[in-house]
Amino acid sequence: MIFASSTFLFIFLPSAMLALLIAPPRFRSAILLFFSLVFYAYGEIRYGLIMLFSIFLDYTCGIMIESSKQTYQRKVWLAVSMIGNLGLLAWFKYSGYLASLINDALNASLPVPNIILPLGISFFTFQTMSYSIDVYRQEIKAERNLIDFGAYVSMFPQLIAGPIVRYADIVNELKQPQALWSRLEHGFNIFVIGLGSKVLLANALAAVIEPIESLSLINTSKLLWMIQTTYFGFQLYFDFAGYSLMAIGLGHMLGFTFPANFNYPYISKSVSEFFRRWHITLGSWFKSYLYIPLGGSKVSLKKVVFNLLLVWFITGLWHGADHQFVVWGLWLGCWIIIEKLFLHKIQIPSLISHLMTLIIIFISWSIFNTPSLSVWWSRFILSPWFSVLKLEGLLLRNGLILLLMSMFFSGPWIKTLFTSISTKFQTLILMLIFTLSIASLIHGSLNPFLYFRF
Repeated sequence: MIFASSTFLFIFLPSAMLALLIAPPRFRSAILLFFSLVFYAYGEIRYGLIMLFSIFLDYTCGIMIESSKQTYQRKVWLAVSMIGNLGLLAWFKYSGYLASLINDALNASLPVPNIILPLGISFFTFQTMSYSIDVYRQEIKAERNLIDFGAYVSMFPQLIAGPIVRYADIVNELKQPQALWSRLEHGFNIFVIGLGSKVLLANALAAVIEPIESLSLINTSKLLWMIQTTYFGFQLYFDFAGYSLMAIGLGHMLGFTFPANFNYPYISKSVSEFFRRWHITLGSWFKSYLYIPLGGSKVSLKKVVFNLLLVWFITGLWHGADHQFVVWGLWLGCWIIIEKLFLHKIQIPSLISHLMTLIIIFISWSIFNTPSLSVWWSRFILSPWFSVLKLEGLLLRNGLILLLMSMFFSGPWIKTLFTSISTKFQTLILMLIFTLSIASLIHGSLNPFLYFRF
């Protein structure tokens, strides 16, 4: 089930909200857990068992870590959590990739499992691991109420594609449920902005660029793929940022304050800044649970370089089990190292640094959005600059207005403009966005969120 669907908007969400509004606050976690499991099992009921396993695993490990008197016992239970969660992730996401690597390297014939990736597994395993690590670090108390913990892990607004929420962020709101009526309007407004980002911008951009994917390479060109990649970069932003806003808005309606996940990344003047603004909760996770434990920047230069490359190698793998995602991560990691070692010493004009950053980022999207490295090489290196069918001009004409709108709506000025108008006019705009989004959903085809694949 996805947020931008009639089933969710007109059946699931009203049912969940009605149950939460009329039930006493002490039953809220149980109701939330029930609806979250229904939400998750809607796509594939058997994968609900994986979610339940993850809940029971880290619920048990958290209690055992806190209860253990000896340090080695606490480490053992932390290891159980890590092995359990990473084992799930390794089997469902990476087993096929590893088998292919072994077959290619050793000329072996291992069977390559064709496993359907459970929705959101990359997100909820990281979320539950963060809980166990925080209990081990004694930063939070272990949760003794299984229903509350289950509601935290499975919470449907952010279950499938984040934001990655740490237990410390919402424990007080779980234990002391807030009145929901006063939060509905503001939460719904945030949700509508996210819905419009997804349906009116991301889906519209997808409709322009998807036909290019089906073209034979002989009919394409470097310039065509560059234009397509530019559209894709904005599509990905509005798709993922839209989902995050919808999740944050729903969380607010349910009584929870989720962390922000995007902060206008396309205004950045360095790659480092871009990823402080893009998928913020994932970057924060890697910083807290991998980069800093490795020593962060407080070690030798060689170790800093190694730490950054390792973090970005794993970041690439987190996004997908294939070579292009590893190269994508290492490409960005190398630029962050270059910035850290050299570029920060040079006074680069603001406009130049901004343009350089955009070029680096959009090159990374060209890698990110390709089926394989060999296809990327054919598209961007071997193909001619201009296509025989002169499709570049057609693609530009079809998407130019959308591209200009994307540039405008991806910057902070839209928020400044929106907050400067009267409340009544804001309400009218939000009603228009909601109406147009619903009309588009009714008459258009279902277009899943891009980050669901991860």
